Amino acid sequence: MRANNFYIDLGTVNTLIYVKGHGFKINEPTLLTMKQRDESVLEHSAFGHNAKRMVGKTPISMFSLRPLKGGVISNFESTFRLVEFFIRNINDKSLLRKSRLIISLPCQVTQHEKLAIEELGKNLGARYVDLINEPMAAAIGAGFDVLESKGKMIVDIGGGTSEAAIISLGGIVISQAKRIGGTYLDEAIIDHLKF
Repeated sequence: MRANNFYIDLGTVNTLIYVKGHGFKINEPTLLTMKQRDESVLEHSAFGHNAKRMVGKTPISMFSLRPLKGGVISNFESTFRLVEFFIRNINDKSLLRKSRLIISLPCQVTQHEKLAIEELGKNLGARYVDLINEPMAAAIGAGFDVLESKGKMIVDIGGGTSEAAIISLGGIVISQAKRIGGTYLDEAIIDHLKF
């Protein structure tokens, strides 16, 4: 059986999964719905688009959760369950054992946050887990020649983070990231319209 290469853009608002040779297989909200079974046990009940359809329509025993904040994992277990669900929708999870996962992350994450993302990939069963900075992934995805000696400025505004980077010779020369993204802008517009 041939190994697959998966690229995961794990965003605060949306998750994209690209499979080499097959294109984008997942483009769903990074959202899940949890159900309280008893005082201490939570059960994951809906993921992605299904969870989004339930927002605002759930009984008191259920709630929606975004497991990433500011582009990084804030709830490891829920993030794992969400990505596992998405990968199962693509194919049999056992195929991950021979696969390479490339997961994007903001430029200025802590070592602890990097380790959490690597652990996520390993727990999913991938044979190899590689990390790539989001501006580099955006440049490659846009078709830029990132190996060229001519600098390119990339601005990546996500749901939870905004980043700007200069890319040249296959690396990031300089970058700046803020944990403010489209979600913050949406909330500011809503607040402004309320007055």
